[in-house]
Amino acid sequence: MRDRRPFWRRRLLYPVLGLLALNLVCLAGFTLPRRLEERNTEQRVAGLQAEVAAQRSVTLALRAEGAVAQANEADLRRFYEELVCRDDAELLRLLGDLERTVAEVGLAPGNRSYSYEPEKMTGTRLERIRITLPASGSYGQLVALLDRLERWERFVVVDQVHLREVDDGADLSITLSTFCRSLGEPQA
Repeated sequence: MRDRRPFWRRRLLYPVLGLLALNLVCLAGFTLPRRLEERNTEQRVAGLQAEVAAQRSVTLALRAEGAVAQANEADLRRFYEELVCRDDAELLRLLGDLERTVAEVGLAPGNRSYSYEPEKMTGTRLERIRITLPASGSYGQLVALLDRLERWERFVVVDQVHLREVDDGADLSITLSTFCRSLGEPQA
């Protein structure tokens, strides 16, 4: 009995199917590892991009901190060069200006007193001068004085204000602080 199938089916079908299977195996053998490598590379790129973004944010934060540090350094330099008394003569001018300012707002100044206190901040060459200034006048005059001190070109800190009412107005005592450069070496 003769096989009625065509020649290609009888003789070529299995070799063609074998070649097709071999081709599929080769295709899978070459393309799957490459595709996995591409996927790995894409994941590494995404991870590196995230790391770059994180480093950029850290860099921006450090730049901002650097700008703040530079501004602080400029403020500190201005504080030491312009706002802090450099010698006793400048301190006496400040005390005289303070008494004039008290008189200009209408307060009657009493006897002032002051004391030196070395600052306890490591590395500073500052002395705090506490100025106690008794005066008498009205509450409005006190407010005017505090307003002037707030806008004053000299650096003073209002530490305390004691106000006591009397018949013709108020007695008050203002404690202020200013800073002067110390003549000694920086404290340890």
